[in-house]
Amino acid sequence: MSPKDPTAGLRLEQFVSVFQYTGRAMELVWTTSRVITLWLAGLSVAAGVFPAAIAYVGKLIVDAV
Repeated sequence: MSPKDPTAGLRLEQFVSVFQYTGRAMELVWTTSRVITLWLAGLSVAAGVFPAAIAYVGKLIVDAV
């Protein structure tokens, strides 16, 4: 993406618009069940951490060889 790219702002808007209803969705889940909300949050964090952990363990294995 070059500094003169006229679509740069449009792409950023499109990316941000994906999260437009995230707060409302979380509010609905929270009012439905707080336990489900906490599970959703915990599993989301785990889904983000596991790939990095797997890559790190793979690095340790390769370094040990």
